[in-house]
Amino acid sequence: MIETRRFFIDVGNLSDAGGREKNEDYHAYYATDTSSIFILSDGMGGHAGGEVASLAAVSAIKARFLESPQEEPRQLLMDCIEAAHGEIQRQAGQSPEYRGMGATCVVLLITSEETAWCAHVGDSRLYLFNSGKLVMKTRDHSLVQSLVSIGQLTPSEALSHPNRNAILQALGMESPIHPELSESPRAIEDGDTFLLCSDGLWELVGDEDLASCCASAASAQDACIDLVDLAKSRGRDDYDNITIQVIRITRKAEARREGAAKRHEGATPKPEAEAQPPAPAKPWEEPRQLPARPGKAAAGGKKRLLLSAFVLGLISGLLIGALCLGVYIRFFQPAKQKEPVSSQLRKALDEAPPKDVKASPPGAGKDTGAATGKGASAARSGPGASRKEQAQRPPRSPARTNGRKAASAASVPGTNTAEPQP
Repeated sequence: MIETRRFFIDVGNLSDAGGREKNEDYHAYYATDTSSIFILSDGMGGHAGGEVASLAAVSAIKARFLESPQEEPRQLLMDCIEAAHGEIQRQAGQSPEYRGMGATCVVLLITSEETAWCAHVGDSRLYLFNSGKLVMKTRDHSLVQSLVSIGQLTPSEALSHPNRNAILQALGMESPIHPELSESPRAIEDGDTFLLCSDGLWELVGDEDLASCCASAASAQDACIDLVDLAKSRGRDDYDNITIQVIRITRKAEARREGAAKRHEGATPKPEAEAQPPAPAKPWEEPRQLPARPGKAAAGGKKRLLLSAFVLGLISGLLIGALCLGVYIRFFQPAKQKEPVSSQLRKALDEAPPKDVKASPPGAGKDTGAATGKGASAARSGPGASRKEQAQRPPRSPARTNGRKAASAASVPGTNTAEPQP
């Protein structure tokens, strides 16, 4: 694990012989207090020449880097490539069995300013993965790539071309080399994943699978293991060596807070004074070891407060509804319509029993009976009439009332309306 001012750099690497008896690839990385360099070399040449060439390239680059790690990045990378080229040529000239050996090489430099630079010779590649997108940052120095550049081959056709392994530039070759270097630096970002690999990987694993492994792997080393296993599962007889380095960039928690404060003008970083520094052996786990932020606890308190307010509001609404219902029933519900007083009196008079009628002379009874229509009814309406008979008697009509008045008049002394008897 490498640490810069704002970032953690997680490094993973793995090399496998693939379908070959010997592994001629070599990789390494070196870090100082100010910068870090990552190297991958793919050796080539008969007998043991490939192994020697790749090791010589990595050793020469390391030595030149450690001489002046703070040198201007572009010039430092150029000096490193030239040193590796000269060292391979020197060793090839001293031993006849190593004559003609060479190596491809790709180098990534991360400076104290937290910028990334790269240089390469041959067909070893550097990829950058971030935000779900994979970009190849180098261009192969090969015959098929030249044909692709001028439109005579497609990238898919180049993978199966019979001359796909023909290299136009390599460290240690007799003709002059022209390494390609970054024109300008790239500031490293949170989530950057740099991938250095030999042709043994990218010939068997396409860009989509490279991106998928970089995205899903839990660590840089896990990504290396997944990619090598995938390449081996697709390799045929005598497939090439597979070598890979993965460099994953993660922003520190303190740097995240500073960035948030800058994005939100006037905002201050959230206090985390209680956070303990990470253990030296596991600096990668610092972001996961930090205690929960106060903001999260405040968010939980707000949720509980909103829930309490909702319950109180619901109860208050029910109480107010019950009160309004009571007021409506008490003051606004329509009352039963009362009958007029005159109607009540008329009904009571109709249902009341008739008053006693005095006895009339013998002759008057007939007239009275004739006037009322039934003499027996007048007789039963006297004091001797039972309550049942009175209740069963229908309401009297105006004619019956007039007949009663006539009977009363006949009973007055001195007034005789009956005809004289013979």
